[in-house]
Parts: sequence; C-alpha cells; structure tokens
Amino acid sequence: MAFVPGILELRTLRDSLQDALRTRSPAAVKLAYSAYSRVDRDYRSQITHHALQLATLRRHSAGPMGSDGHATPRMAGLGTDGPRRA
Repeated sequence: MAFVPGILELRTLRDSLQDALRTRSPAAVKLAYSAYSRVDRDYRSQITHHALQLATLRRHSAGPMGSDGHATPRMAGLGTDGPRRA
C-alpha cells in the first residue's frame, strides 16, 4: 500500500467540518480548525479560495440583508428591480 500525503488529513478535515456543521458545538468547531491547520498550506489556500467563492455566491443569491442582519425573503413574482415582465 502506498501513502499519498494529504489524503488522510483532507478526509479528517471533511469529516470534522461536516460534524461541526451538523452539531454546531464549540468542541466540533475547534476540532475542525485543528484538522484544517494540519492540512498542507497549498490545500488550505485552495480550500479557503473555494469557500470564499461559495460564500459570495450564497450571499448574492440570498437577496438583500434586513436590519436584523438576516436575508430578507424576496416577494413572489418580483425580481431585484421590481415586478417581472413577460
């Protein structure tokens, strides 16, 4: 069997991130951060870049933010500039 550097660390990171997302416990988030810090620097850079792209896409698709800091639901039949036209 051959050892591929990084594979075990990436799987550990994946699993710990999924657990942190599911449980939202401080211990799970701490474990995910620990797993992230053990991943190779180049992988961390790629992961960070991809995560920022996903966050940007989600922010744009969520619509405008309300005064409470949460996305306001869009009214049915309305686009971002007003009523949709056929």
